[in-house]
Parts: sequence; structure tokens; C-alpha cells
Amino acid sequence: MSFLLTACIGPSFQWGTSSAWASQRGVDVPPLSPVSIDPPLTRELRPAPARPPVLDRLTPEMVALVHRMDRAFLATADADGECDFTLCAGPRGFVQVLDDRRLACPELEPLPGLANLAVNPRLSLLLVDGDQGLHVNGHACVVDDAWLRVAHPGLPTAFAGARWAVLVVDEAYLHSRSTAG
Repeated sequence: MSFLLTACIGPSFQWGTSSAWASQRGVDVPPLSPVSIDPPLTRELRPAPARPPVLDRLTPEMVALVHRMDRAFLATADADGECDFTLCAGPRGFVQVLDDRRLACPELEPLPGLANLAVNPRLSLLLVDGDQGLHVNGHACVVDDAWLRVAHPGLPTAFAGARWAVLVVDEAYLHSRSTAG
């Protein structure tokens, strides 16, 4: 048990309480001892669940998940590393799969975090439906609708005039209840 506790709290941990802290507050705190630790703290650690495979492109299963989603979470960071995490919502399938390496998300309402892409092109996209999730990391840019439609004329007309965050996939992986542990 002492090895497990040392691994969790470090070798420099001292049993008991700071006498200076207790005396300043007029508190009489009995010192802790290994036998007074609650059982949940001493249970054996389980091995981490197997991580799903990380791919550099979208699989058909990932594409199917994208097509049925009506919300997405986008995470960016500015030049100083300050993060922005934004919920984007739209009709089912509003995030478009351009090909197995690129996704496009229309900016249906202003998303201030997309301004970060001008100084830090890294973007994470998370889609979750309750039983399964898709996490995509990559680099992105914001483009005008007319520019994107030249290369992809089949984009839905419901998003005509929107700006688009186009994400190039560096990493993509699925989460599910079976891989979450």
C-alpha cells in the first residue's frame, strides 16, 4: 500500500498536518496515518483503455457520423496559446465532407474563435452523438463561399454566402462507449 500511495502523492508527502497552519487558526487536527485512509484511495489502478486508432483521413464510418450531426465543437488557440472553444449548430449534416482529408464548416453565425486561424492555423473539431464521437485535429483556414463553390459546386445552397472554415485532417479518431472504458 505504501508504494501505491507514494506513486499517487509523491515521496515528499508528510503524514499529518502543518503545525504552523493549525496553530495560526487555533485548530487541533489529529495527524493522518496510513490506516485512516479511505479504501477508494488505496484501490488498485486499472490499466487505461485501448485508444482507438488515429488516422490521417476520414473513414466511411467517420463520414457517416459527420453527415448525421447537427452540432460541432470547434477549438482554436491564438498566437499566445489562449484557447477558444465554440459550439456550432445547424441542420443535420451542415458540416460538409469535401473528401477524405478535408471538412468544411459553414459559419452560420459569427464565430470569434475563427479569427485565431489567421495567427495559428491549428483547429480541433469534435462531433458527439451520445454513443459515438469523432475527434479531428488539423490545420484550417477561413474562405469565402464563392471561392469554395468553385472547387465544390455541390455544396448545399442553404449555406450560400456563408464563410467556411475548411479543415485539413492531420488526425482523426472515433470515440465510443466501448473505447471510453
